[in-house]
Amino acid sequence: MTPEQRRGFYAGSFDPPTLAHIDIALRARQLCDSLVIAVGSNPTKTPLLSDAQRIDLLRTCVKDADIEVVSYQGGTLAAARAHNATLLIRGLRHGQDVDHEHPRAECHRRQGLETIALFSRYDQAFISSTLARELLLAGHGLDHVVPTVVAEALRNTVP
Repeated sequence: MTPEQRRGFYAGSFDPPTLAHIDIALRARQLCDSLVIAVGSNPTKTPLLSDAQRIDLLRTCVKDADIEVVSYQGGTLAAARAHNATLLIRGLRHGQDVDHEHPRAECHRRQGLETIALFSRYDQAFISSTLARELLLAGHGLDHVVPTVVAEALRNTVP
């Protein structure tokens, strides 16, 4: 990688990956020379899907987009640096996300990483991993919030 190349780092728990996550990743890929989707492990949370499942599902969802999918533990900034990222990618759904991300973006900028914030498409702004989990547990359909392959995997997680 040459110094002028833009390598994006899109980090999150992706538990589960949603249509909005995939849309942000595909749009970010168009802005970067290369993109890494990084599945973070949070030891304080019990994920619905294992790291390996989330990685496999994300790889399937972006298989034609030349996007690398990895896992990481610890801080996002350190993980981004370990993957030679020059840009942090963040997806924003509404004003609360802006309020949350703006100070983080400034902190990251001071550490040498610029943040690119992409707003969710209007018809996907309501989608979150939390909503997908709630719909799953309530026995509702998931096709309007997660890719088909993710919906199938989720249906296999609940009896």
